[in-house]
Amino acid sequence: MAIDWYPIINGKCNRCGDCIDSCHYSLLKYENGQIILNNYEKCEKNCNKCQKICSVNAIHYYNGTSESLLNSFSGVCSCH
Repeated sequence: MAIDWYPIINGKCNRCGDCIDSCHYSLLKYENGQIILNNYEKCEKNCNKCQKICSVNAIHYYNGTSESLLNSFSGVCSCH
C-alpha cells in the first residue's frame, strides 16, 4: 500500500521545535541539526497539527499528487 499522506519540512524551517511538541504520535524529532520525520507511515491522514503550529510556514503535506510535492517547495528552492 502506498503512503499518500505525510508532512514535508522545507528549507524555511527555523528548527524551533514547535512541530515536535505538537505531534501526538512523536513522529518528528531533532537529529543532526535538523527536524526530521520518523516513521512517516504512521502519520494520521488529514492531521495537520504540525503545519498549523509552524510559524514560518515550513511544513506542507504530500497527499499523493505531484502538485503537492511542488507546492511544498514553492518559494524555497534556489535551483532555478
